[in-house]
Amino acid sequence: MIRVRALGTTGGKLAAALVAVVLMAALTGALAQAPSRMQAFTATLASQYVVPAFSSGSSGSALAILDGQELLVTGKFSLTSPIDTAEAGGAHIHRGGPTENGPVVFELDVTGTLAGTFQGRFQLSADQVTALENGEFYIQVHSQDHRSGEIRGQLTPQ
Repeated sequence: MIRVRALGTTGGKLAAALVAVVLMAALTGALAQAPSRMQAFTATLASQYVVPAFSSGSSGSALAILDGQELLVTGKFSLTSPIDTAEAGGAHIHRGGPTENGPVVFELDVTGTLAGTFQGRFQLSADQVTALENGEFYIQVHSQDHRSGEIRGQLTPQ
């Protein structure tokens, strides 16, 4: 059974849409034939989680579904300054704990400038799956006013 946790009105719709896509793919045989263990992860993105933390009116949320070693990510953002797509696409997944800055692992596809969405589909190594399950991945969105990161949120298991 998959439990979807609402992330606000739009986030809840994103979560439901992502789960529907994953379930449809499973029913049509698009996912691996071997039984897999699906896991959900969420993140609340805010400037207070950036290292070092600061205060801004920007926010965001994300939902990630891990199916075996395949990770599907979707989310939304609202910034006070336009997204900085020159910085690794503007939104991406880093490897690191909540109090440290880590390297970019995956770039996310972004739509929008001040407000928008991001998404991605990635194949993880066994080591990356373990890191994700241990809370060592975070999503960060960069803006033109805060090039080192406007909002950030740790992906946590649900």
